[in-house]
Order: sequence, then structure tokens, then C-alpha cells
Amino acid sequence: MVTRIPAAFKNLQCPTLFLSGEKDRIISPSQAKQAIALNPKFQYTEIPKVGHFPMLENPDIYQQEIRQFLQN
Repeated sequence: MVTRIPAAFKNLQCPTLFLSGEKDRIISPSQAKQAIALNPKFQYTEIPKVGHFPMLENPDIYQQEIRQFLQN
């Protein structure tokens, strides 16, 4: 997966939002930032004070970020 995922990311043609929790220990913010660097269509948003499940830990901010991304 270490080689397959970056290759797949490079080939995505649609705008893509990466949401990361500031305190994520599974996919750290630095790892997420490396992933978005692979494609200029990627947008990165870091949600403060949450871990790997921002959709559960702070659903209001999570949904707000998705809505904002979809409106652009």
C-alpha cells in the first residue's frame, strides 16, 4: 500500500479534500500533508483538538469543512 496509494493519489483528476485531526496518531498531520503534496487538486484541512475520527469527535466542524469544500 505504501507505493500503491501515492500512485493512485497522483492520478486523481477531481478536487479532493483531506480532513485530518490535529492529534491523529494513525495518519499524522505530517503524513496527510505529504499525501496532498502529490496532487495540486488536493486540499488539506486540519481540525484542531481531534484525533483520527473528527467526524465523531467534532461533527459540527467536520460537516462545516465539507460543506465549505463542496461550495467552492
